[in-house]
Amino acid sequence: MISQDCHEVYIIIAEYDNDYIEYLKTGKHHDRVFMTMHEFGPFEPTSVNHMKFLGLYFQSFTLNLLKKAHKGDLFRW
Repeated sequence: MISQDCHEVYIIIAEYDNDYIEYLKTGKHHDRVFMTMHEFGPFEPTSVNHMKFLGLYFQSFTLNLLKKAHKGDLFRW
C-alpha cells in the first residue's frame, strides 16, 4: 500500500500466513498474530534523494514479485 500524510509518502507492506487467510474465510482465529504491517518512510516528494530511494524500493518490490511469478510461486498484491 502507498499512503500519503500531508507532504510525506509511506510504503506499507503486509506480511501474513495461511492462518490469516483461513481467518478471513471462516472467522475462526487462534491466539497469535496473523498480520504484521511493515512501514517504510516517510519520503518527501520535494527531496530528490527520497524520490530516488522510493523509486528503488518500487523497482525492487516489483522485480521480486516478477521472480516469484515466473517460478510459479503464489503471491498476493
